[in-house]
Amino acid sequence: MKKYQARILDVNLSHRTFEVRVLDPEICYRFIGGRGLGAALLWDEFPRREDPLSPDAPLIFLLGPLTALLPGGAQMCTVFKSPETEKTYSHSIVGAHFGMELRFAGFDGLIIRGQSEGPVILSIEDSKVSFKEAEYLWGKGTFETEAQLKKEAKDPFVRVLSIGPAGENLVRFASIQQEYFHAAARGGAGCLMGSKKLKAITVRGHCLLTPKKPKALYRVFTDIYNRLRKARTEIRGGYYLTRWGSSVGSVRHSDANELDVKNYREAFWSDIDKIGGLEYERQYKVKTRGCGLCPVACMQVGVIKEGPYAGRVACPDYDSTSTIGAGCLVQDLDGLIYLNSLGDEWGVDNISLGNVTSFAMECYEKGVITRQDLDGIDLQWGNVEAMKALWLKILKKEGIGKILAQGVKKASQVFGKGSEKYAMQSKGLEFGAYAPQAHPDRALQFAVGDRGGCHHFGATMGEQNYRVIADSLIVCTWHRHFIDPSLYIKGLNAATGWDYTREDWDFLADRLLTMARVYNIREGVQPWEEDILPDRIHTEPLTWGTKKGAYYPKEQFLRDREEWYRKRGCDDRGVPTLEHLKKMGLDFVIPDLERILR
Repeated sequence: MKKYQARILDVNLSHRTFEVRVLDPEICYRFIGGRGLGAALLWDEFPRREDPLSPDAPLIFLLGPLTALLPGGAQMCTVFKSPETEKTYSHSIVGAHFGMELRFAGFDGLIIRGQSEGPVILSIEDSKVSFKEAEYLWGKGTFETEAQLKKEAKDPFVRVLSIGPAGENLVRFASIQQEYFHAAARGGAGCLMGSKKLKAITVRGHCLLTPKKPKALYRVFTDIYNRLRKARTEIRGGYYLTRWGSSVGSVRHSDANELDVKNYREAFWSDIDKIGGLEYERQYKVKTRGCGLCPVACMQVGVIKEGPYAGRVACPDYDSTSTIGAGCLVQDLDGLIYLNSLGDEWGVDNISLGNVTSFAMECYEKGVITRQDLDGIDLQWGNVEAMKALWLKILKKEGIGKILAQGVKKASQVFGKGSEKYAMQSKGLEFGAYAPQAHPDRALQFAVGDRGGCHHFGATMGEQNYRVIADSLIVCTWHRHFIDPSLYIKGLNAATGWDYTREDWDFLADRLLTMARVYNIREGVQPWEEDILPDRIHTEPLTWGTKKGAYYPKEQFLRDREEWYRKRGCDDRGVPTLEHLKKMGLDFVIPDLERILR
């Protein structure tokens, strides 16, 4: 019991050295792995109030006890202090195969410290770790970088994490890409990787995995796999994911009056059929792809077959196509698919990039910025070529692009003239692709989420609990629609020899969520002032759709926030109480918390 230990490869780029650390089994038992373990490690590994782009800032890649052992267990969690918000704990989940390969190389995580003098590639093959100069790849996009590294390795099973020009140029919402279209995007992990001059990480492994109870784990594996196979054809959510992927949801979310339309001014768009629904399948789709071990296979690879963007390969998802598409009123589907792919190639969080673009469009419409400020770009709604021109400025941090590369919160502070009303963010992180005026549960998660305005925090208490546990095990959170938590608990115990029960699920989730909240408070977040929403959500009713007239009154929001605080063991300021921290077994954070809040 309690013998599972995470084996971490700790790399210092400044000295190009490394060591292998084995974590205390007790910390693994209490914080599981991935997102939960990441918050605890960041508390210990990162000096208080340190600049997130300082050489000492750790960039942590964590697996979970179920990585490579169960269907959906191909995820990896990237943990760091956000360069975009500058004070929040951030994590970003990425699927595909890198996490599994790192486990096959014998590691449960990777910590990157320091800063290389020049561009570098970190290469891991089983227990062999090496560094390679990467000057020849600096400036290249993530597609070309990955293809080149696979070619050099002469092994198609080498897995690659890389950054593009956005990360190199320290765009604050830059992403880390894997297998071209899988992104660790939210919060700016690519910016941190770029600051370390780390162009790419490659990994190849050949180790056998040794779960504690192989036969019990096999039974759980078979049960989950069969349920997911059944979901492909017999459950609506599973069928549409396998056939169309998440991007088809734009029509459904528009009909529900919760789609980001015109920088969150609306939630329904009568022209959504021009860029959503079945058009991608009809015009572009080539094949379906999935992460390792997953039979659902929700990613839809396609190619633009004609026109000015012919030959461009893409793999869109809901959030990025929605903030770039409906959020900016793009009606040109070829242009939308092209822009979506371009963001992946440049290595940028397409959700934030879409938000930044629609924010700039509204500022242009309202006269906050002018065509002269934009160096001649006519940034009208839906203008794809103008969007590309603006993106190039952001990517290179030229002119107004240098301001927008910081995200909408900081850009609005620079622009002034009331532009903060158009900055759809919380704690400095741009909203996911859901307009929340008619959906208080979605709005509340944007406000109280530990990363800021991200919809992956969870709209309900139950969803929040499921997501944080899934992100710690680590398994795919999409599978929450098909897999009961009890199966994951059985799998966890079989893999590790632990003794958790289904009744422990919500308690564990509360502990992990509380740990992240306390970390944010230590780093300067003041929940009573920053767990908030832009005034637009409270004061500007929707004017289209079946929810016309809907908005989220601030008085109701404050009541809902107070209730959420109470249920999560916080006082009326949003600070976890001492009693709750002791109940959660987080006594070690109390001295720091008391000192900060004096």
